[in-house]
Amino acid sequence: MIKLAKTVKLPFSICKGTYSQRLEKAKALNEQLFSKINQEFVEKDISPDVFIRNIKKVTNNKIKFLIDDSTNANYKGCTLLGFNPKNCSLADRFKIAIPLNIFDKKVSIYDADIFMHEFFHFFCEITNPKHLQRMIKNYEKNLSISTEPFYRNYFYSKNNLDLDFLEKTLLPNFLKKFNIYDQIDFLQNSRYRLIEELNAFREANKYYDKIQENHLDLISEKLSTESGESFHFEEKIPIIEKALKKILKKARKV
Repeated sequence: MIKLAKTVKLPFSICKGTYSQRLEKAKALNEQLFSKINQEFVEKDISPDVFIRNIKKVTNNKIKFLIDDSTNANYKGCTLLGFNPKNCSLADRFKIAIPLNIFDKKVSIYDADIFMHEFFHFFCEITNPKHLQRMIKNYEKNLSISTEPFYRNYFYSKNNLDLDFLEKTLLPNFLKKFNIYDQIDFLQNSRYRLIEELNAFREANKYYDKIQENHLDLISEKLSTESGESFHFEEKIPIIEKALKKILKKARKV
């Protein structure tokens, strides 16, 4: 059984409360980090060490993490929970992958949307240990492997999908493959992931605008970034919640 180390979650006294309250805590931590990082951009690029130092300040040096390079990866950024190399039953660190310049391995101000998106994910994870535990539970019983393609193809996707067809046909037919408790775990995990993604894109947009406004002397032109609207998270979350409510009602009768 995989355990969560203290180095991947903030103390309960800091992250207690409802899911909405913990979400606001993650936003507050992201804002604290931005205010520190924003001051560090005296040039267009800064060292990853600057991020490491300031993340440690914001988290009171309680969380174990590393900054990795996503430049040659098939994704722009990624935040992953990692295992202790000497004990695969202990999740004790995070890997935050963001783009680094190919020449000096520094972080560009033009990638602020990516790194603020990923840092928000990081803060969501360390303030939501129950969510992490559910992810581990799904991983241990191989539910993640069997459900991730559906999540990627339909929930976390820009595909031009008929949402009514998703709600009434695709999702119900997919859920039939699993027992009622796995259905609940999959839907709860998907709901939290989409809410987190929705907010991560909002955070990315907000701070991308701010950092460019604050450093007009450094940028050649002001750019916009992915809003997240093309994923239709706001329309898909209620579909998941409706299915979850129906299944939870059924589960209580079992």
